[in-house]
Amino acid sequence: MNKAGLGGLTLAMLLALGPAHSAIRAADVEPPQAPAGAVLIVDRSDDTNVTTCGVATSDCTLRGAINKVNLSGVGQEIQFAPAITQVNLSASLPALTTTGTAIVGAGGAPIINGAGFASGPILDLRANEVRISGLTFVNGPDQSILVTSGARNVIGGNTIGVYASASSCKVSPVTRYSVTGIEVLSSGSSSSNPSAWIHGNVIGCHMGDGIRIIGGDYTLVGLDSSGLADGNWVGTNASAADLPNNEGIRLDVAAGNGASRNQIRNNTIANNTLSGVILRGNGNQDTTSTSLNIVAGNTIRDNSPGDNYGGLVLSFGAFWNTIGGAGDGDGNRIYGNGGPGIQVSLSDFNGILGNQIGATQIGMTNNTGPGIWMSISDGNWIGGNFVVLTAFERGNVIGGNNSDGVQLVNGTANTTISGNWIGTDGVGVARPNGLTGITILGGAYSNTVGGGTLARMNIIAGNGSHGVLIDGSTTSSNTINLNDIGLNSALLAAQAQTREGRRSAAPAQPSDIALPNGGHGILIRNGAFGNRVLGENYIANNVSSGIRLQSGAHDNVIGPGDRIYSNGLAGVSLADSATQWNRVMTETIYANLRDGIEQGPGSTNNAWVATRLYGNGGLGIDIDAPDGLGNTPSAGWPVITSVVRSGGIVTLTGTSDATVGDLFPNTTRIYVFHSGLDPSGYGEGQTFVREVTTDANGIWRATYTEGGTPRCYSAYKRSFGFLLFNVYDYGSEFSPSTCVPKLAYFPRVLR
Repeated sequence: MNKAGLGGLTLAMLLALGPAHSAIRAADVEPPQAPAGAVLIVDRSDDTNVTTCGVATSDCTLRGAINKVNLSGVGQEIQFAPAITQVNLSASLPALTTTGTAIVGAGGAPIINGAGFASGPILDLRANEVRISGLTFVNGPDQSILVTSGARNVIGGNTIGVYASASSCKVSPVTRYSVTGIEVLSSGSSSSNPSAWIHGNVIGCHMGDGIRIIGGDYTLVGLDSSGLADGNWVGTNASAADLPNNEGIRLDVAAGNGASRNQIRNNTIANNTLSGVILRGNGNQDTTSTSLNIVAGNTIRDNSPGDNYGGLVLSFGAFWNTIGGAGDGDGNRIYGNGGPGIQVSLSDFNGILGNQIGATQIGMTNNTGPGIWMSISDGNWIGGNFVVLTAFERGNVIGGNNSDGVQLVNGTANTTISGNWIGTDGVGVARPNGLTGITILGGAYSNTVGGGTLARMNIIAGNGSHGVLIDGSTTSSNTINLNDIGLNSALLAAQAQTREGRRSAAPAQPSDIALPNGGHGILIRNGAFGNRVLGENYIANNVSSGIRLQSGAHDNVIGPGDRIYSNGLAGVSLADSATQWNRVMTETIYANLRDGIEQGPGSTNNAWVATRLYGNGGLGIDIDAPDGLGNTPSAGWPVITSVVRSGGIVTLTGTSDATVGDLFPNTTRIYVFHSGLDPSGYGEGQTFVREVTTDANGIWRATYTEGGTPRCYSAYKRSFGFLLFNVYDYGSEFSPSTCVPKLAYFPRVLR
């Protein structure tokens, strides 16, 4: 049956039902032709300008149909006769300039082949409410589809750059790779009036980008026009074929105008040669850059094989973007990429929250670099973001990366890392990173790990090396505040226990919750200075020391308020002669396998204030300890000369260095403890009694309400001042206990 035979019936149906978005097709008949305002049927595969597109046969080419719609100014739907399986172009198609135009194929047919011309897009959209669906575009020299202007355009269900069922790139009829699959230059005015919805497409095998948004705003990639999820396959397809673009999806700047307020959701972005997704700014940290974009709910895997670009990149001034989100399903799954899972450089005020970064589930493969790598960036938040004046927070699961979980380098500043699981997941399953949980180095400064509340606590456990590493002579002023390091607190939550519950009583047994990091809990080294560990960090069960300072780490403060216990070496280790001017303030350090505080030979001018130390395998405080290999007490502790009890009050008197205020001033403070004393007789101290200051004769006196039960007491000192041109500030070991006679010491732990 020919086109004329069904023309009247089709027209009657269209008049009855209104304008159609698709025509009903029978497998054994040629589709009908509709007049202007309804449906045009392309029934020729050549590229001449045949514009009749009437009821006769062989009177309509694709070029002719587009020209006819543009000339009429009335939006129409262009369909294809079943016999038209491929259209071979000799030049770019005419730009679509008529609102409401649709070009509709079926199941990837026909193939629109751009092999016959040397430059330009295959198809250029310059109108509103244009719909391109169900087609295959191959062999374009530049863009397969270019959205130059207009809004509310739909590009859905197409195969772009490769044949629909291909398992690799150069499968007939592909003879060359286009530069870009879909490029968007236009800007919409809101999320409900976007420049384009791009959804349900397979986009692969481009020399440049699969999808490229250059200065465009409000493009929705992975959502259909009703707002439902319909992700694209970028660099792959539903059969997991390897169809790499150079970059999967790029958001970039054009002439100083950033790509802003775009959404990339629900897509599978895989196998691309460089990054899966890149957001690139103009170097300015403001809303003229690439900003206010959302990348959420995507699978970004196996990109950048053998390179260091990684899964997702924010670079050169990408500003105030959201990677992931606080809602269920907002998190991206980023794994198996060459290099970092997420790479942030020269980009500020971005939020990374709710993502799974690395091999966090069975069947995933590791990112080969860090989970998150951040360089020369400021004010970012790993675990949350700010939108207007509201904070949205949801921690990331960062595990299964070959390198560190998070790495802050090269002057990165004012970044907050909070509420994350690093080396484990949210239900307590170990997902170790190959090296350290969090590394801060290369002059990174004023960054915060934790947020000072339980809701913002990081769990940093099970990593191959240290929990946290702070490294380098220009790395300073970083804060580690209320985290669990070496403890699988997520497992506690799964067992319906609360961290607050174990805070209100004695800590839970380490064997119940231990997930040790393979090195130190926290390592500060190589001249790092001015860093702070405070605010109820629980640092426990790590293979080496709880906290170690070495290689010239100086002027760092440990405390107040942390618990450091059950670590495989010392609680706090101060390693070498260049490690000086560090303070341990009102900490609780207990049950570590070696000393509570261990200061190596030559290390000086370190001091400890009101810190409780008990139950450690070595001494409570061990000075001049050759890396924990000995337990020989070093003289210099305060001497308790008398213990006088009367009516439940005990008065302790002793001697130490004098406190003087002359030309060479010195202040000596004494910290007195009872309970938890070491069986060596040289003392530890579980219960803090008093802080007192010696007088000008070196005499000190402490009074304490002891009650009816006599206690055993021990003390250590802190002396600080200057002599000639030398400033000093140092602590001592514990004095001998008032109860235990001085005995030869056989340590409980053989070294």
